[in-house]
Amino acid sequence: MTGHDASRPAPLPIRPRPAPGEPVSSYIRRLAIANHLRPSYLHGYLAGPPDYLRAIQPERLAALSGRTVAVLERTLAGLTRPARDTPGHPLAA
Repeated sequence: MTGHDASRPAPLPIRPRPAPGEPVSSYIRRLAIANHLRPSYLHGYLAGPPDYLRAIQPERLAALSGRTVAVLERTLAGLTRPARDTPGHPLAA
């Protein structure tokens, strides 16, 4: 047993620190280049199925970068979690 949760991606070996106010696309590009990946490949991986060209999933970026979603949301510009419709709290129209 390795102690790694199979449903959560493993952190990348090289995890550059996000710069305050940096656009999320810029951080993904730097993260990809630091780990010898194509930025478009990493973006698709972070978006996940079924819409690989859509917005990234903050939880996946947090796992790969070794940081929490809260830290990334405070640091990166343009990173937000998708709104969820919860019982008793419908989404505003």
